[in-house]
Amino acid sequence: MKQLEMIPLTGLGRIRFGQTPAEIRKEMKAEAEVFEDWMGDNLNFALTYSGLLFGFDEFGRKGPSKTARLQEIHAFHRPGIRLFEKPLESWTRASLIDELTTQRLAWSSRPQLDVTIESIGVEVGFEDELACFVAIWEPSMVEQGVAVSRPWWQVW
Repeated sequence: MKQLEMIPLTGLGRIRFGQTPAEIRKEMKAEAEVFEDWMGDNLNFALTYSGLLFGFDEFGRKGPSKTARLQEIHAFHRPGIRLFEKPLESWTRASLIDELTTQRLAWSSRPQLDVTIESIGVEVGFEDELACFVAIWEPSMVEQGVAVSRPWWQVW
């Protein structure tokens, strides 16, 4: 499986915030678009692939508009996702909090729930103390305070 680094405030691998749906489809050309239960309902704003959801700022009844711009990326149990240069699934809640403390990044967490790093628009969710979910948002959403506002399973 291809390794893809989640880059806070920037994107995923070669995919960057601000790209159009056509540009995302070109990058993801080797994969079919699919729906998975974790993605929730009413996905007109998104392009969805196995373990990945790309959210856009403009959409209609049939999906993101041609001029829409990428503004959020979510990954759930996606092999090959990396965060802070480590495989996502290798992070425990404690090891992530230690890393954030080392990097001097303010974080918040609720017992048995996600770890949120609001200043860089990142949210990490856990199952059985291992990371399984990560979401990142583009800088303007972080600045407006609309990112990382709910637990990962309630994003939609």
